[in-house]
Order: sequence, then structure tokens, then C-alpha cells
Amino acid sequence: MKNEFVFSQWKSLFGDEGLSEFDKDYEIQRIRDENGRRYRPAEMSGIEMNGSFSFLEFVNSREWNFNDYDLDNVKQSVNWDIPIEERMKEGSPYESEVRNCSNRNMNIQIPRRDEIYDFLMNIENSRRFEYNDFIAFYKPFHFNEHWGIYLYVDKIRDIARSKWEQIRIDHPSLTEDFVYDLVYHKTYFHEIYHHKVEMLATKLEFSFRAPVYGDKFYKFYCGTWGTDYCLEEAFANVDGARRCAELMKKKYVYKENFTIEIIREYLLRSADKGYRVAYEILNFGEQEIERLESEFVEMLISYSYEELHGYRPLDIKAKLYEMFTYKLDPKINFKNKVTFLLPH
Repeated sequence: MKNEFVFSQWKSLFGDEGLSEFDKDYEIQRIRDENGRRYRPAEMSGIEMNGSFSFLEFVNSREWNFNDYDLDNVKQSVNWDIPIEERMKEGSPYESEVRNCSNRNMNIQIPRRDEIYDFLMNIENSRRFEYNDFIAFYKPFHFNEHWGIYLYVDKIRDIARSKWEQIRIDHPSLTEDFVYDLVYHKTYFHEIYHHKVEMLATKLEFSFRAPVYGDKFYKFYCGTWGTDYCLEEAFANVDGARRCAELMKKKYVYKENFTIEIIREYLLRSADKGYRVAYEILNFGEQEIERLESEFVEMLISYSYEELHGYRPLDIKAKLYEMFTYKLDPKINFKNKVTFLLPH
């Protein structure tokens, strides 16, 4: 099915419920980053996103109109002491252009705060803080005709270049190509996870015969964004790291645990609130990670049910979610088109 068909059919089913005016009028050609720079979309239909794809070759083989800048100077312009809610007052690309959560702090209370707090305490979440730039986002098909994954090519390249300079000191045997692919694929799979969450909501919409993603999952996300309570971003990083490690093992023959440790130390340790929780989660074994993710899924489903019916449903233990197979099964895969955003 074409992306436009998926969007139109879902909109005809539930109408505009959960959509903001911004979502309805969105045009990808007008996209800007958080610094106001304009980007043009390039749908790379000729490139199949599989194990043979090299992000470094992709960048080097094309004459992009990149405006190179000193990463250190960019970071110096950020006031690190100001909370992200203040620094991103106008909204990040992901927040304002895709989810439109700009009024979340005024209208939405953190949902299931006590449960998420207990979750964070159980994984011994530490309090790190460093500002990270937004280098990609996912546009849900519930809100957008041209839905899918969007990647800022220049920003991913800059992050990869910066991480390569760090990693090569401690791991001189790792190649530049490996690091560029690491940053790219971890980012790509992170965005796919947001699609997986939307597909979970879609399965519930089939069952409930009512909108779930637009005004329930969306509300849950917006109520937690910019804080360590935002478990969707945490598990997007967890899934991104694990899927990336699987792919890198096939291409570079490094063990998955090694790649995950590189991702933890160089990409997640200094990540922003919410995103950084993945650093702790990935320290657990595979079965425990699956159980923790099931806890998150149970929160989403239980919260949506309560919002829909007005009372909390029977709680289901995370262990039982082993029977809920394909709950996060995506429609997007390597064969789907990815839109690269190129600076004007």
C-alpha cells in the first residue's frame, strides 16, 4: 500500500480526532531544523537500506550543499544550565512539527508518573545531562500523508565525524566506515521504533474500534517528553542499539555485545533526558530487557484503556506479554523508502 493510501484510510476511519491544525496543514517542503535552517527532502528510492549500504560512501559520493561548521562553536552557543523545556521553548523538529507537543506542560500531566518513577528506580537511573541535537524524526501515518522516517544527512554526518574522533582514540582498530554506519543505523532503527509504537496503537484501534494513537499514545508521549519519564525514547534507543548491533555483526563481524557497549559509551551516556535511560536498560540481559519493554507496553495499553473507558483495567504482568507476539511488528522495513533531508 502507498503511504498516501494508509493515511487517507485511517483519517476516514477516525476523522481529525487527535490532529492539530499544524498536522493538517503540514508540508514537508517547508521543514526547518531547530535553528531555523531550511531543508529539502530527497526520497532515495534507488538505495535499498540493507547491510551493504555505507553511510560514509553515501555522504562522500555526492556533492551535498553542506554548510560546514565547527561543532565546538555550536555547542558553546547552548546554555547548558537551562532545562531543555526552556531551551526548546519553541519546540524541537520532532516535538512541534511531528507530534505538536508544544503545549504539553500546560495541558498534560505526566501519565502514570508513580509507575514510571518505580520503573526508573528499579534500573537505577543516574542523573546525567548533556544537550543533543535532533538528527532525525518519524512522521506517523495517523497525522501525515507523507509519513515515514526523515533523516538530516548533514547532522548525522557531523555526529558520526565527531564520534569517530572520540572512538578512534580508545579503539584504533575500528574503521571510520564502521563508526559512520554505527551512527546512521542506530538512528535509523531508533526512528523505526516510533513506527512500531504506532503499529501497536493501530492493533488496539482494530480491537477497540476507537482512536488510540492520536489522543492516547500521543498524549502519553507528550506528557513525558523532555523528561526521563519518556520511556518511548528510551526504548527507541534500546531497540535502535540492538538492531544496529545485529546488522553490524553481519557486516563487520564484531560481536553484538561489543557494538552495544560502543553505542552505550559514545552515543547514550551523554544523551538527553528520556533518551539516556537506554544506557541503564542496555546493561541488563536480553530477557530482562524484554520484560522491561513489556512493562512499558502494559503502561501504554492500560493507560489507553482507562482514557477510553474511564476506569483502569485489570493489570497484566509483563511476563504474560510473551504470548502477545508481534505486538511491535512494524510495517516499515529495509525496503521502504527513507527521506533524507538535505540543507538548502
